[in-house]
Amino acid sequence: MSKPYDLFLGEWALDVQLCHFEQGEVPLAATYHIHDDDQELVFDMSWTDHDNKTHQISLRGEPDGELAPFNGGDLVDALSITVVSSHELNSAAAMNGVVLMSVIRRLSPDGQQMAVLQEVKLPDGEIFRNKSIYLRKQVH
Repeated sequence: MSKPYDLFLGEWALDVQLCHFEQGEVPLAATYHIHDDDQELVFDMSWTDHDNKTHQISLRGEPDGELAPFNGGDLVDALSITVVSSHELNSAAAMNGVVLMSVIRRLSPDGQQMAVLQEVKLPDGEIFRNKSIYLRKQVH
C-alpha cells in the first residue's frame, strides 16, 4: 500500500550550485537519504564542509504532525514531521514548546528535485533561511 510520502523516499544528492545559505556555508557535497522504518520516517544526512570534514545526522519520527520528545541535547527537545501532500513534507524542532527550526521539503512536479527550505530562529530573535536543492540519485 502506498503512503503519502512515498515520492520522497530514496537517495538525494546536493546540487551546490543551486543553494543559497544565509547562515553557514553551502557544503562541498551532501547526501540525503529518506526511508521509512515501520511507522517512522528516517532522515539520514551527511555532508562535507569546507575543511573536508564529514558530518552525519539522523532524525526519525512518526509523520503525524505532532511534536514528540526528541533528544536534541540543549538545542531541541521535540520534533514533528508533517506530510502536507505527496509533494510537501515538513518538519519542525522545538524547545519547551517553541519552534526554533522548521524545514519545508518540496518536490518538483516530476519528483526528481527536492527543495529543502530551512528556517532557524536564534535566541535573540534573528531568523536565518537556507535553501538547498537536492537531485534524486535513486528511488528507495
